Amino acid sequence: MKRHLIFYEKRAVTEMVAYVAMVIVAFSISILIYSYLQVQAPKDRPECPEGVSLRVKDVTCTLLPNKICNGMSQGGTGKMDITLFNNGKRSISGAFIRFGLPGSKVKESINKDTPFFKPLTDTGQELLPGRTLTQSYTLALGNQVSIGEQSLEIEPVFGEPNNLALCEDSVVTRRVSCSFPKVQGGIPTEVTGTYVHTSRIDPGSIDLTIIPDANYRDSIDFLEMNLYRQDGANWVPVTGTPKKADCPETNSAYSTKFTGLSGGDQSTNFQMQYKAESFIVLYDGTKIPIKYQSTSDYLFTIFGCRGFCRGTGDGTFGVYVELVGGGSNVCVHTGVCERQADTNVYKKMQYSCQRACYTGYQGIDYGMITAWNNFYSNDENCAGSSQSVIGPYTFSC
Repeated sequence: MKRHLIFYEKRAVTEMVAYVAMVIVAFSISILIYSYLQVQAPKDRPECPEGVSLRVKDVTCTLLPNKICNGMSQGGTGKMDITLFNNGKRSISGAFIRFGLPGSKVKESINKDTPFFKPLTDTGQELLPGRTLTQSYTLALGNQVSIGEQSLEIEPVFGEPNNLALCEDSVVTRRVSCSFPKVQGGIPTEVTGTYVHTSRIDPGSIDLTIIPDANYRDSIDFLEMNLYRQDGANWVPVTGTPKKADCPETNSAYSTKFTGLSGGDQSTNFQMQYKAESFIVLYDGTKIPIKYQSTSDYLFTIFGCRGFCRGTGDGTFGVYVELVGGGSNVCVHTGVCERQADTNVYKKMQYSCQRACYTGYQGIDYGMITAWNNFYSNDENCAGSSQSVIGPYTFSC
């Protein structure tokens, strides 16, 4: 009987210890939860006090767009300088700056991550009543920010970074005109360019290259070249005019080109006169003429092919010009199979030319003709294997 009593007493003590431990654990968890909720629970948000007022004294908006190269935009940036004056009775912690087209209801915030004013040397970080502050902001060019008139919206804020009050009744709006940077030292009246004939023979081409001065390089929208061909007393625009170059090369040079220019036919005496007229176009629409050797109109001639050089086939490997109306780029002439006198050796002459254009103007014509002989032993059809001997029969047109 005594043993059973001792057993029950030990069991009661064990259960009591377990209950106490559970109470301690539950109490500890409740303290942790309470502490967490104290941190997470929203505190009383401050309210915007009366007497908060801002005025915009001055604002400038300058856009610096990058070029559109190969059909892809390289983005761009802008800069806005805003001078604010606290004409209210309260210190102001900062302001949200929103920007966009005048008619847009939703404007893009340009400082949503940094609404607070930069630290001031004598007043801390708040703008005191009667004080002026100039802030600079970087703009990302897009649908909301473009050249021309924009709408600026400034909403003062009051409080601390994690506990802000928005002063919705003190919002300030102002119209702003965004423009591209002015050319340093003024806009030039003319720019020097370089024209190069890649080819002066049909089909011809003309290249234009300019290296703009650093003073106005950032203000250039594109390079434009207009091309005309002479038609009697008139100048007719060439198909594809004008040509535009939207972005510079790596060395800051702009370049554009016309290709496939005709040299005319017999009715134009196988030559065609062209005139190039080119401009640098700035972002504000200003056109600056490009001059070459002090003239705005660059004149040049493309020569047509009167014919192509071919061998005569008379055994002397001479050259004459056959008018073939453009012909093929590669011409091949094969002679007849002839027996050499008093031998069993047969000979066949061949000629070839590679785009051997003949214009009749020395120093412009180009192309080569090559002639050679094929010798066949005991082969009156000249159909078997042969031994070719290339003679010194190369002629320039």
